[in-house]
Amino acid sequence: MTDNLIQDPRQASISFRQLARDVVARVATAGSNNSTEVLADVLALVGAHADADHVFLYEYCPEAARLRMLNRWYPPGKEPAWDPLSDLPSDDFSSWLETLSTGKTVSFLSPDAFSTEDRFALRVLLTETTESALLVPMMGAGRLLGFLAIGGTQPRPAWTEDLLGPMDVIGALLAGLLGLAQVEGSLARARRERDQVFNATLPLCLISKTFEILQVNDPFCDFFGFRREEVVGKKCRDIWPMSPSCFSDNCPVRHIIDHQKRYEYEADKVLPDGQTITCFISSTPYFGADGELLGAVKGYVDITDRKRAEQETRDYATALETANQALEEFSAAADAATRAKSEFLANMSHEIRTPMTSILGFAENLLEPELDETAKHDALHTILRNGEYLLRLINDILDLSKVEAGKLELESIICSPIHILADVKSLMEERATDRGLTLEVEFASAIPESIQSDPTRLRQILINLVGNAIKFTKKGGIQIKAQLDREEDTGASWLRLDVIDSGVGMAEQQVDTVFDPFTQADETITRKFGGTGLGLAISRRMAEALGGNVTATSTLGEGSTFTLTVPTGSLEGIRLVEDPALHQTTEPKPTRTEPKAVRIDGRILLAEDGPDNQRLISFMLKKAGAEVEVAENGQIACDKVAAAEAEGNPFDLILMDMQMPELDGYAATTRLRKKGFQRPIIALTAHAMGGDREKCLSAGCDDYASKPIKRDVFLALIAKSLEESRQADS
Repeated sequence: MTDNLIQDPRQASISFRQLARDVVARVATAGSNNSTEVLADVLALVGAHADADHVFLYEYCPEAARLRMLNRWYPPGKEPAWDPLSDLPSDDFSSWLETLSTGKTVSFLSPDAFSTEDRFALRVLLTETTESALLVPMMGAGRLLGFLAIGGTQPRPAWTEDLLGPMDVIGALLAGLLGLAQVEGSLARARRERDQVFNATLPLCLISKTFEILQVNDPFCDFFGFRREEVVGKKCRDIWPMSPSCFSDNCPVRHIIDHQKRYEYEADKVLPDGQTITCFISSTPYFGADGELLGAVKGYVDITDRKRAEQETRDYATALETANQALEEFSAAADAATRAKSEFLANMSHEIRTPMTSILGFAENLLEPELDETAKHDALHTILRNGEYLLRLINDILDLSKVEAGKLELESIICSPIHILADVKSLMEERATDRGLTLEVEFASAIPESIQSDPTRLRQILINLVGNAIKFTKKGGIQIKAQLDREEDTGASWLRLDVIDSGVGMAEQQVDTVFDPFTQADETITRKFGGTGLGLAISRRMAEALGGNVTATSTLGEGSTFTLTVPTGSLEGIRLVEDPALHQTTEPKPTRTEPKAVRIDGRILLAEDGPDNQRLISFMLKKAGAEVEVAENGQIACDKVAAAEAEGNPFDLILMDMQMPELDGYAATTRLRKKGFQRPIIALTAHAMGGDREKCLSAGCDDYASKPIKRDVFLALIAKSLEESRQADS
């Protein structure tokens, strides 16, 4: 089978519609030919139009569970040397027959598209050289009468709806012919053949040149819901509402009278129950024995479902186009996000490498033997300062991750906004002064003495906003303006804090992106002022988590205003301070005293895989008086604990790093607890995300210390745990 028709779908559609017209015409003008000759002619028409290599017609006899071949066609000169089987058991083709019985075609496009069993069965049904086929059902009275098998010796592309539609007409006509052959036999005369076809499964109507309905068949009455006496003898307009085509050259019967040519079209028909269906109608001229035009034979096929499917296909195409457009927009957004993250990584690399350069450089200086005490002191302070900067940078990244993951831990407690503002001014004023700037707090209205919020996060947001303003301001100053806003319709109240600077400002398009993670106003800002572009993103997300927001307005070259709004909670019974400036004082701070040296008396096992951390922590513990033994991983730690217990010299406390090779701290702690170890185990971890502490405690740890370690806090925790353990044992 060649693919000429399939390669040009439009031409294929036209060709197969022509085939449907030819078949209708052949049935309607059967003349004196018997049904066998008509079937042979129809098979030849189908084979020629489909460019097939063979066409078979099978009758289905479910009572006998057999398939009987009634007729077959091959192109001239290509008949096989042997006759195929003409009587087959239908059980071998049950899955196909089940599909065909629903009125659906069965398509085989290539041997690769179906199983070995199906391939063998198909070649038994047709020929041993069959590579593709289309099985068209022939339905009558709601059951499968047989099917038409169109085969080819080559694979082919898919059959389209435009091709399958006309095949429905052909299947219906063949069903009529098959019914004729079953009732009257293969030697019936042409008129009897036409009469029988007229009463076959395809709804048919014979109309005169004067638009009078001469005859209809039973399927017509069943299809449209009429009784024969209701329509025969009446004109078309008597049973169907007239359409504009009735008065134009588009009238099918008028077209046939004028042109004496076949005419096909689609039209909506209203049934007696009010339902509207769409029909494919084929009108063929009907001639008398003397060749005089008597009227037209009209055949009807319900294509409502097909039209609906076509509309759904168009809707799908529209939806697909919309989806493609959305995909393009998403791709553009993803590209923009990738560029932003690449810029962020470049900035982050700069922000990390800059302090690391100082840390590593001054650490190398400390190795110089001739370095005096003052230089050593300066080097150590530089290393400490840059290390703290790196820790703040890491905390910023973790804060953003917590917020975006919805795991930011928030409080909702009574706090004083006046004290928070005073604290922020006290903390940031020195930094502003160092840059020659002023930092002022102004109260534009009465301020509640207390609100319900998270003071730590409020303070962090304000410090971020004020620090950002200081960084981008060369001269002038920064002003924090506080006021209380109320919504009259809802009764809600908001604390509004404006951070106003006289700095470089931003263009309108820069304001739109300044709160995006990994983004600053532009690359020149990053190069000139430094920073990661995380502070504002974190501030907005924290404010949103508190139920508020952070917004910005700016004028390029004149300065910016960043506005923080947070809900105050209920102010019922809360005093509003009329002159808050008089009360702008920080909360009393405890007098700073040097921490007392912590003394640790006990035998401690340090499970830590990092050599440098082993030396550092061991040094701290030994200097505090502890006896320390080191284990490189969890497995070794478990072995050492068991050995110490067996020797009668057990460890008083275990410091367990939670991330180690061989056996990690979680598994090692669980194993020790199962074996009966009751003394304190303190988790050491560099993880700082929400839930890490709970995870360590649930594994069996008594307490939790995060890295990097703060010496005084760390030693105090160990001393406290040892003391509590001894009290429990006494």
